[in-house]
Amino acid sequence: MSDEGATSIFRCFELELDAGKNPIFHGGELITGTLKVELKRPMTIEVIKLQFKGRAACTNNDSTKGAEIEKVYFDRDFTLLERPPGRPEPGHFPWIANFAYSLPFECPLPLGCPTSYEGPHAFIRYHVRATIVEDNGTGTHEYTIKKPLMVVAPVETMPETASHPVGASESVSFGGCCCRGKLAAEAQLPKSTYFPGEFVIGSLKIDNRHPRHIVDQVEVRLVDRATRVDASAGATSTCRTLLHHKLDKNSVVKSKSSMHKDDVIFLQVPPVVPSTPGAAAAAFGSDVYTMSPDEKAPTLASKLMESPGSATLRFRKQPFIRIDYAIQVSLGAQLLLELPITINALPIEGEGIAYEPFAGGEQSVVESDEANKLRLGDGFVFTPRYPVLTNAQELSAHAINGPTTENGAPR
Repeated sequence: MSDEGATSIFRCFELELDAGKNPIFHGGELITGTLKVELKRPMTIEVIKLQFKGRAACTNNDSTKGAEIEKVYFDRDFTLLERPPGRPEPGHFPWIANFAYSLPFECPLPLGCPTSYEGPHAFIRYHVRATIVEDNGTGTHEYTIKKPLMVVAPVETMPETASHPVGASESVSFGGCCCRGKLAAEAQLPKSTYFPGEFVIGSLKIDNRHPRHIVDQVEVRLVDRATRVDASAGATSTCRTLLHHKLDKNSVVKSKSSMHKDDVIFLQVPPVVPSTPGAAAAAFGSDVYTMSPDEKAPTLASKLMESPGSATLRFRKQPFIRIDYAIQVSLGAQLLLELPITINALPIEGEGIAYEPFAGGEQSVVESDEANKLRLGDGFVFTPRYPVLTNAQELSAHAINGPTTENGAPR
């Protein structure tokens, strides 16, 4: 049955959350809502199923079978209809047309879930999904809707991410033996850590032995890469362009010897998920504790005897996907400079912080087990939203590098 055919059955089939149309969760909340159904024709319902699920998945090249490698944060299944009154067997609920059915639900969102992320080869995804199974007498039909859930993990106390200058330089020769030339370029950033909404300002120098039109071909990109934290050392991941524009000619001035400027605005960091903190250390971590020479036995014992809830929380907090960012400066097709940067997490709320749509735009969130299902509604596409600084132009160096929280976010 097509989506158009299903519209002749349902006048209303939607998941409505009490928190609003597009809420943002942070972990620890009780998600409540209502499944609303109104039929255009009578239907015998076998079952109505509800699923809350959060998981991360990656399809990196180091997967020998090329399949998804996943980490499940939570997976809860509910049956909203169990047995009709007066009947010993489950199923076979006769629902009438032109009546607004309303089925409430609730499910706790666990603490420790990482921020939502959508990429071409990896994702961190949360949803609530409802499925109506119709019994038409000769078989069953399934109708599925979904509501993506946006999760932004709160900033936790951790050592401040070190920031340091970043630079890159490259040179390339071109032309034949009688008219050879050389193109050289160098880009420098005064620091390596930035916040969403902040401007990235640095210097760009291009050698004087360059084609005259090269200034017209200077382009800037912000790219991200997603890999599994515990992937093999040789694992690779292609980068995705999140932001792309040509550098303004006025940003680089020409002199006799070179083209050089120290206050080039490369880009403004868009709304994106923060870089993965502590991923490198977590990649070598395990659930097996080792006792250092100065560690007391009771401390070790308390770790080994931790409650299942604490162990589960620690499991959720361990990074599964590593997300890295870089600024690429290209000069035509001849030369590429890459400057790795860290995008820090902002507090989940505060003065000068607003949530804006993901720089990559709307993303498909069709799960592998939904490919062959009849999918209804607009819940199978999703645009994440992330916190950004709204006063970035007025942000002084003191506000960025001065008083901060432990992880480098402005207070």
